[in-house]
Amino acid sequence: MSAVDDVARRYEAAALALKFDGQNTDPNADNPRVWATLGLGAVKIAWGYQGDFERCVALLGKHVDRPEGLCASYHRDLFGEVPKRATQAAKPDLPDGWDFDAESVEDALPTPDDDGGTNE
Repeated sequence: MSAVDDVARRYEAAALALKFDGQNTDPNADNPRVWATLGLGAVKIAWGYQGDFERCVALLGKHVDRPEGLCASYHRDLFGEVPKRATQAAKPDLPDGWDFDAESVEDALPTPDDDGGTNE
């Protein structure tokens, strides 16, 4: 596995849910950190995909004075490092059909085609 593959693997959306598995966190809590990293804020930010840091800054910039630092902190919570150009570039593109109004990250992911997504 190349270094780029290793970095890209860190940003898989499914892995984010496993990171917090078993922890006593309510994604719909009034805690802003939980909301932005696990709850409805995480759906709007679409962590793990291209542009997540910019979406975080835009979303939180409506509520805080320095959203860049807060978003970098949340990014470090999720991925173990602050956002850098090299690692941001390794993230996959946001899937077509992402539902920014979904109730959870799992619900936001587009459903596969009836034929398993092969389109052959």
